[in-house]
Amino acid sequence: SMMRASAQWLLTKTSLAALGHDPATVTRTGNVHPIFTPVDVFPTSDGYINLAIGNDLQWESLTRLAPFAHLARDEYRTNAARRERRDRLGAEIGEVTRQHSADALAEMFVSARLVHALILDIAQVMDHPTVAPHLLRTRTPDGAEVPIAPNSHDTPFLADNGPELPFPPTYGEHTDAVLGEVGLSDEEIETLRAAGVVV
Repeated sequence: SMMRASAQWLLTKTSLAALGHDPATVTRTGNVHPIFTPVDVFPTSDGYINLAIGNDLQWESLTRLAPFAHLARDEYRTNAARRERRDRLGAEIGEVTRQHSADALAEMFVSARLVHALILDIAQVMDHPTVAPHLLRTRTPDGAEVPIAPNSHDTPFLADNGPELPFPPTYGEHTDAVLGEVGLSDEEIETLRAAGVVV
């Protein structure tokens, strides 16, 4: 169900609550991880990037990168210390990241083996090499092609029918065909229509 799918995203929260954490701290955190710091989305010169530092060794790897070297201070040495100063640390990291493009930061983070992700806009998602080949499409009644986000997985239906799907029908467009399939004659359908039973 949609509710179960949504609840699955609460994996960390439900575990923390069950392990006795203060309920006031087990709440919305947006892109921030409730335990590990820094884990957040940071501004870049041309967009945003997500960075996830999950332990002190990863923190050391980040601070060995020249633009972040000034953050190698005792006040940020441990995860607990970084978590206590999360807002200030986030602002300092943001001051660095906004001076570089997302791609340049991604290259740095790859070189340091740091967990990160580019934040893409809708057009970039649709053009992404793992998405673009799987896009579906339809055509409006006036012939304009409209891209549709890909299915989550390949299906026999899509394999048999290809990526172009019919445009959604207008209200009542298939009434005659559907009623004809169940055995009604044209005259019977017209009688129902005249009585306002069907469109």
